[in-house]
Amino acid sequence: MSIQFFDPVGELEVVERTDESTLTSLAGKRVAFIFNMHTSAQAFWKAFEQAVEQNLAPASLMRVHKANTWAPAPKADIARVLAETDYALIGVGACGSCTSGAVRDGITLAKAGHPVVVFVYDNFERAARAQARGLGIADLRIFVYPQYKPGDLLPPEAAKAVKAAGEFPALLTAKA
Repeated sequence: MSIQFFDPVGELEVVERTDESTLTSLAGKRVAFIFNMHTSAQAFWKAFEQAVEQNLAPASLMRVHKANTWAPAPKADIARVLAETDYALIGVGACGSCTSGAVRDGITLAKAGHPVVVFVYDNFERAARAQARGLGIADLRIFVYPQYKPGDLLPPEAAKAVKAAGEFPALLTAKA
């Protein structure tokens, strides 16, 4: 019988990243909404999509509703987003595993040079940023907003969504 030892220290992946498309404005651009359908974020995301549509008048909207809250979006959906949109909005990091899935989608798109913002509850910001750093895209754009509280009514969630729709464009139209 022999005993083998494995080094628990991983090797860092060299991240190949395409230069990001530059956006000077989001008005009239093609937007993708990639949503994991997390129950606690349903009211926020619905109001957020409506506010983005009203405020920015996108040329087209693509909605990707993930069948699984924690898994990354299917490769075919990511390929469509890359081919058919100018930028993507991904949500929502509302728990540990779904934060991971949302960040991974953001990393995949960012590596391809696609402008992207990942939306995360405040309680999961540190996890999202740590994962982005660990996967080699420390400057991944992450929009942090207050977590839904059980018993919150729709108006507070709608107000958060309208505020987010007004604030996130600065992340995409300014250099990271």
